[in-house]
Formats: sequence, structure tokens, C-alpha cells
Amino acid sequence: MVFFGRIKDSFTNFEMYSEIAFQKKGQTLKYFFILFTILFIFGSLRVAYDFNVRISTMIETARDKVPEFSFANGVLKVEGQQPVILEGENNTVVIIDTTGKTNESVLGKYSEGVFISSQMVVTKQNFETRIIKFNNFKNFNLDKEKLIRLIPAFKWIIIPVAIVLYIFSTVWALITSVLLAAVGSFMVKSQNKDKVDFSKLWNIAVYSLTLPWILDAAKNLVYPDLPFFFIIKWAVAIIVLSKALEAVNKSITHNNLPPQDILV
Repeated sequence: MVFFGRIKDSFTNFEMYSEIAFQKKGQTLKYFFILFTILFIFGSLRVAYDFNVRISTMIETARDKVPEFSFANGVLKVEGQQPVILEGENNTVVIIDTTGKTNESVLGKYSEGVFISSQMVVTKQNFETRIIKFNNFKNFNLDKEKLIRLIPAFKWIIIPVAIVLYIFSTVWALITSVLLAAVGSFMVKSQNKDKVDFSKLWNIAVYSLTLPWILDAAKNLVYPDLPFFFIIKWAVAIIVLSKALEAVNKSITHNNLPPQDILV
């Protein structure tokens, strides 16, 4: 309960910062990692939900729009009327014809595209053509039903992606706390108050970022594309930081210094 009390106090009880500034760095790191992990999980719920929806949409699309096909012994067979021509934006195209009536020369009038025959895939990008021959995959078998059964397996991709994203986000959050501490250093020097060194400023910065990080997680859950949120986030952080520094400077001025070992 002490931890959650610190969360609330970080933006409602600025006198607390006169203690936070002098606590050990390990205690601040502990607070940072617990808080950031909770908020990362909370903010990722929308991403996980949207990802599951897209997987379900992919399954429905495969059932409704992908023609019956089979791939065996290095040969692709597609049922239905061919060629299938799917033109996209910027003069791009995907063409499928396993009957042999069409060849890769049809890509000539497109800037980029993919041609799929019974024997190969031909890709054209930036006027460069590449060929992948199916006879290199003779031991691989696939059909429409197998494809549909494989699609749900893509849900597991979210786990390694989430781990990488968590590591990146954590490192970036630490960098953000250092940057905010640098802003605090500038504020302290501009007021000719040099009794709060950078080490104490970093403690203050981490707790000052609590509310912005909470808002960020809520934004990711409710409205991920909120415009100008970066500005809002930093504005809130600087406002909290300034009030925290005011409380710390007041405490130092009155020689009301806290003990050095403060528990989180």
C-alpha cells in the first residue's frame, strides 16, 4: 500500500519530495521498475486486443477471399478463374496465374509488383526483379485449410515483440527521467539555488514523471492517436517538477532535512 500511496502523493503531496530527493537510488529504481511495468502492461491491453481482432479478421478474410489452393512437391495450384489481378496504389500489383497462360512479363507496365505462377514467385521493386523458385521447397506442403489453421499461431508473435518493446520502452523512460532531471538542473541554476545536486534531481524527476506516465498508459488504452500528446506529457512533467523543486527548496531553506534512508 505504501507504493500506491507514493503514486498518489507524487502529484498531490509535493511536500513528499523533500524526502524523495534524499532517498537512495536503489529505492527510486525499485519504484521506477514496478510503476513502469504495471503501466506498460496496462497500456498494452489495447494493442493486444487490436492484434487479436486483426488475427480474427485475417482468418475471416482467408476463408472468404482466398481461393482454394494447394502447394505440394514444389508446384502451386490455384482453383478458380485466372489470372487474378490485384492492383494497388502507386502503380503496384499482385498477379496470380498458375495455368501457364500468363508469365512474369505482365509486371513490365507496373513500377512494383508480384507475379505468382505454379513454379515461382517473381517480385519487382525499384526496377529490380527477383525470382524464387518453388522447386526449392519440395518438402513443404500447404493448402487453404492448413493456412487458416496456421494463422492463429501468429498470436504468439506478440510475446517476443512485447518483450523487445518493454526493454526499449524502459530504456527510453530512463533516458526521459535523465532529461527531465537536466531540465530541473537548469531550473535550479536559473534560481541561483545550488543545494539540489543532479543525483537528487533524478530522484525527483522519476516521481515527477508518475502522472505523465499514467496519462500515457491511459492514452494508449483509450485514444492511441491523440495529437500533441508529447507536448502535453512534457508540460505536465515540468509543472510537477517545478512544484516538487519548490517544496524541496523550501525544506532545505528551513534546514528541515529528512533522514537519508527512506523506504519506498
